[in-house]
Amino acid sequence: MATRNYYSIAEALQNPTHARELVVFLYREGESDLMHRINELENLTSLTLLDNEAYTEIPESVYSLQKLENFRLRGLGVKAISESFGQLKLLRYIHIENCPIVMLPKSIGNCVNLKSISIEKTDLESLPDEICNLKNIKSLDIEFSKLVRLPENIGALDKLTKLSIENGKLNELPESLEKLHLLETLSLSKNEFIDFPTVICRLIGLRDLYINGNKISTLPELFTKLTFLRFLRLDSNSFEQFPEQLCSINQLQYLYFYNNKLTDLPQSIVNLDKLTALHIYGNPFPHFPFAIFDWFSKVKLKDYAFKIDTAVYNNNEILDLLKNATFQKSERQTKVDFFKIYTGNPAAKEIPLSRLLLAINSAATKIADLTLALLTENYDRPLKKVDKIFLMGKTALNLETVKEQAAVCDIQIQEKLTEDTTHVLISARANKIPKSMPEKPDWQWINEGQLTHFFDTINPSYLVESAETDAQKVSDMIMTLNEDNMFLAVSLVEGGGLPDNLITELFIVYKMSSSGETSKRALQLLKQKAGPELLTVLKNRSKINKKPRFYFSDSEQREIREKLIMMTKDSGIDLGKLAYTVHLNSKICIDLVLDYADIELAKMAITRSLRQDDFYMYYNEKVRRFPKAFLEFSQMKKLKLNAHKNNENTMDTAFYIPEEIDKMESLVELEIAGTVLETLPISSLSKMKHLSKLSLWVKKDFDIAALKIALPNCKLMLQTDR
Repeated sequence: MATRNYYSIAEALQNPTHARELVVFLYREGESDLMHRINELENLTSLTLLDNEAYTEIPESVYSLQKLENFRLRGLGVKAISESFGQLKLLRYIHIENCPIVMLPKSIGNCVNLKSISIEKTDLESLPDEICNLKNIKSLDIEFSKLVRLPENIGALDKLTKLSIENGKLNELPESLEKLHLLETLSLSKNEFIDFPTVICRLIGLRDLYINGNKISTLPELFTKLTFLRFLRLDSNSFEQFPEQLCSINQLQYLYFYNNKLTDLPQSIVNLDKLTALHIYGNPFPHFPFAIFDWFSKVKLKDYAFKIDTAVYNNNEILDLLKNATFQKSERQTKVDFFKIYTGNPAAKEIPLSRLLLAINSAATKIADLTLALLTENYDRPLKKVDKIFLMGKTALNLETVKEQAAVCDIQIQEKLTEDTTHVLISARANKIPKSMPEKPDWQWINEGQLTHFFDTINPSYLVESAETDAQKVSDMIMTLNEDNMFLAVSLVEGGGLPDNLITELFIVYKMSSSGETSKRALQLLKQKAGPELLTVLKNRSKINKKPRFYFSDSEQREIREKLIMMTKDSGIDLGKLAYTVHLNSKICIDLVLDYADIELAKMAITRSLRQDDFYMYYNEKVRRFPKAFLEFSQMKKLKLNAHKNNENTMDTAFYIPEEIDKMESLVELEIAGTVLETLPISSLSKMKHLSKLSLWVKKDFDIAALKIALPNCKLMLQTDR
């Protein structure tokens, strides 16, 4: 059977009427000699001529291909195209790449079916005015040319949706450009613009604008008219100030502003709350632009979508970030997320050592813990015999015991940092920083858990010795679910005894640790103090999902909730803490956390679940009471809670909204579903200036008129109990 696609003229000429698509490699022997016969392939719709710089002229036979729709030239020596080109009346796509073409034929205006023109790496200096006759063209793309101007009547191409002139010599645009009402993408990257072309501001339908790599320093006031703009590249220009006009384009999602001359950012940048990417590295900020943190606190951006230079914070003073009032007042998870960005996580090795050591001694516990994790998480040079360790500052380990175990395990504990130091143990507890240290050390950072694990591997009889167990410290370590932390916590308990208030934490290690050895050790400790109810739970061996999962069916979630309740009933296990660890691992059971965990754990769970200051419960998650932890989220804008029906559990009192609800001063929408409210704190609700939507069920005899008077500007979506 004859084929439609060919890679040789000779082969195609064997069945000339069957050939539809032809790719010709003109460097092959004999192909150039057959080009004059190409018109015999009368049904050809696609022709590609490739890779022969000695081939300088397209033969007239090509322009006889009346059915040709797709024409591509690449790597030829062609400098001009014949006016016969206009005979290709059905041509829809033309692509020219890496050819020294200086001009296009005027007859291109006859190819009225053209949809797309792509020209790359040529010597093109101008476009013929006749190109403006191409009424059906949608995409015009010219890159790496010598183009200095566009035709004055470019606006006649009124179906154009994409115009890209990159790596050229443009410095102005024709006024007719404003007639391109369908234009969505305009790229003028790497030209010679000094002033931003005002005509662009009249392209109100524009969605993507690339004008990076020029010499622009300001934007016109009319720029605010581009309200549909979603993607903007202004990087590698000459901006000394961040344009305030940008801050009113509140639909902007991607902004690239790196490699300019910015020294600060305006507070109004917080208005760009729909951004999903912001890159501002390569600007000479003399100090950290704190407006960025206010913006970050609002948008909850992921770290990979935000880039700023380490040079911004490359000094020897205490972290400027910790002095910032907005940072200090922010929710815990926001601080953690932003610090990851601030330090360049996870590339800890690129952060100046002086900054890391100052951070690790920070009074902000989470900052110190996070820095410790950054330093020690890449454990690519594990401890081995004959290594030399320097202990940097205070740790939870008994120094004499460490020295004894080091001798047994054939490693050396050094008194000073030396050139042959192989490992440095560091902790987030009052480290004494040596006066002289290299900025990019060659040693391996390790934490207490990694050292303890090494001792226990070499000398299994080793147990951490301690006068008594610091219960709160052990609890905090375990609740991170970090394997090293859980390992060290179990070791601390083994050395100092198991307080009654750590039963839940050891149970969590037993159920959640992925290390069989750590889990087994936690179980042995639990059995020492377990009452009959807890022993029953331990014997049951009911499993909890250890590995993070991001999807559970409704039935799976219901089964997990029932399992947690069963495990904790009368056993002494704290349901709130256990539910929190499940939520930390798999983002489910937040209802149990809100109902049963202490306020600090509830706040952390809420922070993890916030989506741009909005909190929604899924329909299968129901709380029994209004979680007081929400009252500490003054910046929250939307809150939707699902509650159990009244008296579903006789142990619970009726669901109610607390009087202190007005502490949530930024709340815009409040919805309570699933239960009938007997009373409402009308006075408190009336103080909430931003509240514009209230949705809930109330008793049949509730005074709705009084609520309407108290909340005249609020949309009430009330249903009454029948």
